[in-house]
Amino acid sequence: MFTPLRLALRMLGKNPGFSLVAIASLAIGIGATSASFSIVDTLLLRPLPVREPARVMVVTPAKMGAFGTDSSLSYPDYRDLRDGNRTFEGLVASTLWAFAFSPDATIVPKTTYGTYVSGNFFQTLGVRPVLGRGFLQSEDQAVGRDAVVVVRGLHRTWRAHSHNFSAKGDRA
Repeated sequence: MFTPLRLALRMLGKNPGFSLVAIASLAIGIGATSASFSIVDTLLLRPLPVREPARVMVVTPAKMGAFGTDSSLSYPDYRDLRDGNRTFEGLVASTLWAFAFSPDATIVPKTTYGTYVSGNFFQTLGVRPVLGRGFLQSEDQAVGRDAVVVVRGLHRTWRAHSHNFSAKGDRA
């Protein structure tokens, strides 16, 4: 077994260009495979952290937008679907978004990514925040009221920025 391995290493040493291309090809292939598996594992194989993940469905518009993008629903359309719903136990609205915030107008805002969700998000999915509370029903009704935020992830994110924002009651 060691003789063929020694011969292979000697041949690779004689052709360094070929060796470099072979090693780079293997590295790219292994990296792409592990990245693909990580995405599939995260999106498809792990169950959602909700009460009954097998009963969760994603509903999107049937009409596709330009270049294959899906055209999203407006919030009033979502409310009409939610209120007229006779099929599902509940409907929630969510969309990914980039947020920028700064405690002072003279400081460049920091950008982070998050999700806009409807007020019934936690209740419908059957999950509770680890600390604090979810949204109140009244917070989803009034247009133009103060934004309510639920911080996801590390507690230190909130602690690092909590002194920059005023909190009323038990809002987080």
